[in-house]
Formats: sequence, C-alpha cells, structure tokens
Amino acid sequence: MVTPTFIAQQPLQKLQQALQQQRQQRSEQTLRGDSRVLLLAASQLSIELLPALHQALASLPVGDHLDVVIYSRGGVVNGVRRLALLLHEYAEKLTFIVPHYCESSATLLCLSGQQLIAGPLSIFSPIDPQLQAESAADGMPSSISAQDLRLFPEALSDWFQLADEDAVSFAVQQLAQSIFPTTLTSFYRANQEQQMIARQLLERSGSTLSKQQQHAIVEQLVQGYHSHSYAITDSELAALGLPVVRDTAIYSQALDIADQVRAHLGAGARSDAQQPWCDAIIASCTLQHSRWHQPDALQPQWQTLRADAAQ
Repeated sequence: MVTPTFIAQQPLQKLQQALQQQRQQRSEQTLRGDSRVLLLAASQLSIELLPALHQALASLPVGDHLDVVIYSRGGVVNGVRRLALLLHEYAEKLTFIVPHYCESSATLLCLSGQQLIAGPLSIFSPIDPQLQAESAADGMPSSISAQDLRLFPEALSDWFQLADEDAVSFAVQQLAQSIFPTTLTSFYRANQEQQMIARQLLERSGSTLSKQQQHAIVEQLVQGYHSHSYAITDSELAALGLPVVRDTAIYSQALDIADQVRAHLGAGARSDAQQPWCDAIIASCTLQHSRWHQPDALQPQWQTLRADAAQ
C-alpha cells in the first residue's frame, strides 16, 4: 500500500489566499462565501472521477466562486462533459487556472468556464475526436483522428492533382475497402458528438458570444489544425474569442502546484517499475483524493487524506 501524502496543500492554500485578496481589492462580492480552490489533475479525465470529484466539491464551504486548477493531457469526451456539468452544480462562476498541460479533452472542459487564467507555459490543443484501436497491427497507428479520414480526399486532390470529384470517388473506394462501414459511421458520429458537446459547454459557461461566434470557435478547435497535438497558446485561444486572461500573481502560484503534481502524477513519476503510481489527484485545501495503481492489481484504489490527518 501507498503511504499517502498531501501533495499540494500549501500551494493550494496560498493560491486561495491570493485569489481572495485580489477579489476583495477589486470589490468582487460573491453572494455566498469566498473563493474556493480545487485541484483536478489526471492522466486521463474520465467519468470514473465523478464520485471523488463530488466528494471534494461537497466538502468545500458554500460559495459562488470556484477556481479549478486543471492539469491533464486529455481524456474521454463524455466523461469530461459530466465533470463539467458537476462543477457547475457547485459554482455560479467557474474559473479554470491552467499552469501547464490542458490538452485535448481538458481543453474541451475549459470551454465550460467563465474565465481561464493561463500563462507562458499553458498548453491547450485541438479537440478533434480520436478513435482508439483495440489492437494495432505492426506499422499501424494505435489511434486515428476523424480529421485523418475527412481530409483524405483533399490530400489526394492536393498531392496528386486529382479533380475534386475524382479524389472523393477514389477516397470513398479506398476507405470502404480498408475500414468497415460502421467504423466510418462511428467516426462521423464521434465528430458530430464532439461538436455538440463543445457547443453545449460553451453555452453552459454563460458565454455572451453569438451563436455564429461559438460555432466558429468549435469548428476551429475540432477541424482547424493539422494535428491533434498542435500546442495552442493562451493568446491563440484568446484570439478565438475565449475568456482567457493573464494574471502573473495567480499564475505563479499555480505553477507551484503544477510542479508538485508533475512530481507525483503518472507511471513515469515513479523510480521503480514495481512501485505503485498515481494517475489522478482531486484536492482542496482540506481534502485530497488520489487514485493509485498497484503493479499486481487489476483495479486502482482511491485513497482519501484530510488535512488534519496529514499534520
């Protein structure tokens, strides 16, 4: 078993104090209570995080502001949608603070926030859907983007100077021979679902952008980049129309949290392959849930640590 440690307690406390001081200075009055800070860090965001997230949110004092420090390389789209809806159950104003990684489905999650605080190291990415292969053959990718299929006719037309109608006809023939028809339909449905969820989360944020502007943001994030790993900066995200701001004092505090998360999260953080590893951390200033995998166990286990027990 792992001896639990409260990974980011002091940095979370400092961040919460800094946010409270700033809002008092700007006379930002909340209807109920002060700022509340939550850390959501995961190797993969998924619906399995819901119970731990719910417990963490329920343990917070009553308030309207909820500031979520997010650290993740991505996750499952439908799981992210449910995480976003749950966060909004506990917040009138939801802010995401992004010190470093916030890629793929984590970027999707941020569409639900009324504000994003980011900085020079913040990394966002496109949200085009990926389908994972159950078992990839030699030389074949383990995942394929819907964009890879959608742009196939365009690639044929551009590279081989085929007429558009010839490129489309040839592409359809090749895809039909290589990919089972229902798999192609799955790609189409995943793309449609991704756009629907992205629009839903933008609307849930209370965005004042027009429907046309929201549609343009979603279209750019889903199909406006040439790779799923394209590293979008905070300024590029702001240029799309999302509510991204830079706050040096807050961002500096969040970087301290990211440093601690980076040292503990993921199988790569361990020094020995036989050691357990942590793949998810959900924490407030007083409570931490962490999920641990044992090398010889089939299922991970959650560990809960309260601040008074950590002292």
